[in-house]
Amino acid sequence: MEWKVLKGMENSKGWTSVGGFFHIANIAIYNDMMARMIKVLDDDARSSTFMSIKKSEEKFISANASSGDIELIESMKTKIKTIRTKTHFHIDKHYVSNPQEVWSDADIKTDEFFQVIELVFNILNKLHYFYFKTDFPFSSYDGKDATWIINLVNKEEGWE
Repeated sequence: MEWKVLKGMENSKGWTSVGGFFHIANIAIYNDMMARMIKVLDDDARSSTFMSIKKSEEKFISANASSGDIELIESMKTKIKTIRTKTHFHIDKHYVSNPQEVWSDADIKTDEFFQVIELVFNILNKLHYFYFKTDFPFSSYDGKDATWIINLVNKEEGWE
């Protein structure tokens, strides 16, 4: 749902000109999504994550995702682990003076990040349906209100 808020913000006219609250909200939502994906793509055998499900449900996942999709997820897992171990959950002494360097080194493209979120959700939703004959209970949200709110603020402040 969070990525739809960010997409809604990006769909507004010039949301970056609003600055302040919306800029901080954008960063906070992105960081929360990153923290969640770090957990979802964790490959620790002690964790119950997408990666552990991928191993135990390999046949199902191979039938419901292309090899390119799996490669993209694996690539993102590696990139996200860099963020996890160097700045997000741990602070690497090499990067403490320049945490942005970690993000540059990880080379996470926003569109790929969103694509992986959607891929993982769709695969897990199909798996949930396979076992329980119902979609995963997830509230429907399209992010249009974020677009509307930012456009309204732009209009009220004369920033459009």
